[in-house]
Amino acid sequence: MALTNGLLTGFVLILISLVFYLLNDPTNQIATYISYVVIIAGIVWSTLAWRRDGLGGYITYGQAVGIGSYTILFTALISAVYIFVFMQFIDPGVKDIFIAQAEEQILTRTPDIPDEQLDAALALTERMFNPLILAISTLFTYGLLGVLFSLITSAFLKKKAPESF
Repeated sequence: MALTNGLLTGFVLILISLVFYLLNDPTNQIATYISYVVIIAGIVWSTLAWRRDGLGGYITYGQAVGIGSYTILFTALISAVYIFVFMQFIDPGVKDIFIAQAEEQILTRTPDIPDEQLDAALALTERMFNPLILAISTLFTYGLLGVLFSLITSAFLKKKAPESF
């Protein structure tokens, strides 16, 4: 259940990423918000399916957190592989778009930043946009978000079994 729903959620996230990439707007913040909604929907869908099909209609808070976390683990794995392959082989130049956006944000926040500091910040940003580093950070970020979202959604999705005598 978690594997199937996690992979499905990951593929939907990849599709969102590709759509915004093809629209020449891979850094659009709306894509991030849509991704959060997809992650939450994936957790909820997986938890409800497990509650219905695997546990006879009932699920504890801990079980719900567990299935949600496992679901996002698989989502994170497929997303990390996609990011690595995309940035390493498909379009290595996409990192230039992200670096340009970072430079724009720095200049917007601190317009009078000395050139040396700007160059140092951009050099650090460029080192961080290594495909392997981005893949690993995706694993951790999605993992953390998945656990956080699972903790929240589980409070609403838990369903206690009736007491039996």
